[in-house]
Amino acid sequence: MQAITINILGPVTLPDFPREFHDTMTKFGVFRAFITGSWIDFGSYMPVKSPINGEVIAQVNKLGAEHVNSAIERLHYSWQSLKAIPAHKRADMLIKVADFIEEYKQLFRDVLIIEGGKPINEAEGEVNSTITRLRMIHQDLGRLLNVGIPGEYGGAGTENKYAVVVREPIGVVAAIAPI
Repeated sequence: MQAITINILGPVTLPDFPREFHDTMTKFGVFRAFITGSWIDFGSYMPVKSPINGEVIAQVNKLGAEHVNSAIERLHYSWQSLKAIPAHKRADMLIKVADFIEEYKQLFRDVLIIEGGKPINEAEGEVNSTITRLRMIHQDLGRLLNVGIPGEYGGAGTENKYAVVVREPIGVVAAIAPI
């Protein structure tokens, strides 16, 4: 295990993460971008400074519009394979992410404190709410299943009809989440 020194909190030893995750944080000294199942180093970096004392605590890939467009294009070609995975299995994948965050909850909290300058209670709350949201996927899945609508609500002449609403993934969506 490789120790990473953060002067704000002293030496920090990375836990036993999967090798790819550990390597992306230590091998190149920067956080690479994770796009369509691969860790990518775009070669241009920007420092992440702690608001606590202004110290550079990490380097991250600096992605421009061309990188984002390239990532969206790569995702566009791979989303068909994701679409083929049943919704309940996609939801199970997110539950595994929640389990991972739960296992390393304290580390995620500490990163939010160091990188974002958050008070401990806010950092813990953010980590806990992320875990909760990911675990609620199964509940939301029940509301997103195909729905049947009796024709009697459609007006005259539709009494003996039945409409079925089918929800399908539409493709890649780029979004910025505030939390």
